[in-house]
Amino acid sequence: MYKLLLADDEGIVTDSLKFIIEKKFQDKCEICIAKTGRQVIEMSESFRPDIAFMDIQMPGINGIEAMKELRKSNPSIVLIIMSAYDKFDYAREAINLNVLDYLNKPFSKDMIVDVLKRAMAKIDELREKRNNELLIMEKMESVIPMIESGFIYSILFQEDYGNEADNYRSLLGIEENRGYMIVIEARGENNKEDTGPVGAGIRISPKYERIRELIKGRLNCIVGPLLSNKIICFFSVKDDGKDQTETEAFTEKVEKLTDELSEKTGTEFRVGIGPARPLRSLYESYSLALDALGYAEGRVVHASELPKGYRSQGDPSRRTERSESTAEAAKRFIEDNFDKDISLDDVAGHVEVSPYYLSRLFREETGETFMEYLTSLRMKKAMELMKDPDNSIKDICARVGYSDPNYFSRIFKKSEGVTPTEYRESMKENK
Repeated sequence: MYKLLLADDEGIVTDSLKFIIEKKFQDKCEICIAKTGRQVIEMSESFRPDIAFMDIQMPGINGIEAMKELRKSNPSIVLIIMSAYDKFDYAREAINLNVLDYLNKPFSKDMIVDVLKRAMAKIDELREKRNNELLIMEKMESVIPMIESGFIYSILFQEDYGNEADNYRSLLGIEENRGYMIVIEARGENNKEDTGPVGAGIRISPKYERIRELIKGRLNCIVGPLLSNKIICFFSVKDDGKDQTETEAFTEKVEKLTDELSEKTGTEFRVGIGPARPLRSLYESYSLALDALGYAEGRVVHASELPKGYRSQGDPSRRTERSESTAEAAKRFIEDNFDKDISLDDVAGHVEVSPYYLSRLFREETGETFMEYLTSLRMKKAMELMKDPDNSIKDICARVGYSDPNYFSRIFKKSEGVTPTEYRESMKENK
């Protein structure tokens, strides 16, 4: 079935066209008639014609302008111009609009039949092309998971991966030349026989397709097969992945994915994120993602959180120890240097982890942010120093890490509810 739009302000023209078409092509065509350019545009949206016979001179919006709108809303429409005017300007516009033919009035029955057959052939060709594209897409939908698995396997086993990287990049439409490796790990359940990697893998195996869909929906990445209790993924990026804001945003995405996976499958998951690496060096990113999983108990751990030169020992019982020792080392550094102008970056550099990881770990271990902990410590030290009347407020301010007495006074009041002077006066009254 072909949808035809006949557009001409002369009824005798559209009636003649309709008669010729229905007699020759019978029920192959569904016909709609328009008498103005405005009607053409309106019908193009509701009727969606495959072929349009267009007169140029129509009331209001002329045929050329109407055809431009038709082409915008329906790029594949086949246009045929009918005109009593054999003008160069019209012919040039017709070329620009990629019309099939330019018919001069009056036209014969044979002319209409011939041009319509050619238009139908063009529509058939377009439909066949679209159908083939859909078939290829359907086949690719079933093949892509296999290609993605092959891509992940080639990274893990490094079997001629360097030579295959460009092939996989083309097949999977990977536009960037670098990315993260992500390891998603299902956790065993306490007090159950199916604990450990194998048990967790068996438990989530029937849910793998659903898990794959959830990962794709959140991260739009390449997803590998289920290997024991792990699913290994690749996420492409444009830059080197060192932008702190982008890293935090991506980590937040992964945290939401982890929540969704747990909610939809009833299984707890942890995720290790490797650093961004070129396609030919992705095994290193994968290895560091595994190290990140082995380093801490957090649900989402980034390789940037690892100390310099760290390699996991594969002993899960040591993870909490490492987290605690890092937090304790950070607190000791703060206690030794609270009187200086120190920042989160300074402390993170001292304990050899990323500022983002230290910030998160500090809150988990102390219940406070880094700045809250530092401020609280400085206020306690300031109150101790105030016990000695020989210490001026200005001197105390400098000795607890502040260079501006007014700022120190504001922070003290926000923390303790009174100014340093008021606090010192209350100490005298309580003696």
